[in-house]
Order: sequence, then structure tokens, then C-alpha cells
Amino acid sequence: MTDAQKAELAAKPDSEIEFSDISPLAESFWQNAERSRFYKPIKQITARVDTDVLAWLKSQGKISGTDQRDPPPPNALVDPALAYFLTGAA
Repeated sequence: MTDAQKAELAAKPDSEIEFSDISPLAESFWQNAERSRFYKPIKQITARVDTDVLAWLKSQGKISGTDQRDPPPPNALVDPALAYFLTGAA
């Protein structure tokens, strides 16, 4: 699909997209469904950090969510950063 075709499709409201060639899923489809073994529930929090801590986090590489093509695990930088700033050792 070209970028122009993607843009054209993205501009259409859902009501104008033809779904008739896609058969609906029956309830039986979900009977044996399982959550991914890689699923790990997380709790989102908001934390205030000093500017030097934020600068250190940013200096360590990509922060989760900044590159959707290759995001690191959400705790990849936070856990070591908390360990470092709370105990003085990584």
C-alpha cells in the first residue's frame, strides 16, 4: 500500500469503509482465546523528577514511547534509574 493510499484510507470515516467482505467473528472464536504469555499488567503512575534526573534518563537512550517501531520495555530505564538515585548504586 502506498503512502497516498494509506492517507486516503486514514481520511475516510469508518462509516465509509466497506467491511462486508469480512465475516463477523462468532462467539466460539473467543471460547479458546488466551491472553498472551508475554502480557504483564502495569500500573501507570505520574512522578515528578528533578531536571538532572530527567537529563540522566534521556542520556541513557530512547525512553519508552518515543519510537513506536522499537520501543524498549517500560521499566528498562526507570528501574535502574530508581535504584541508582535511591541507593546510590545500580
